[in-house]
Amino acid sequence: MYVDDATVEVLQYDDGRGIQIRICSTATPEQLLHGLEAAEDVVDEPTRLGDWKNTAVGRWRGLSLRT
Repeated sequence: MYVDDATVEVLQYDDGRGIQIRICSTATPEQLLHGLEAAEDVVDEPTRLGDWKNTAVGRWRGLSLRT
C-alpha cells in the first residue's frame, strides 16, 4: 500500500503479523491523535479495511487515514 500524505495507515496481514498501524513522521500531535482515534474505529470494524491484496511479502488489506 502506498499512499501520499496519509497521517495513519492501518494494515491487516493474513499471517502472524496481525494488524500494523503506521504513522506519518511529520504529522502534528493533534493530527496523530485524530488519526489514531480513527484507526481504533477501523480496528474495531475490520471490514472497513478493504479487499485483500496479494504481494511478494504476503497478503494484506489496508486503509489510509488522512486528517
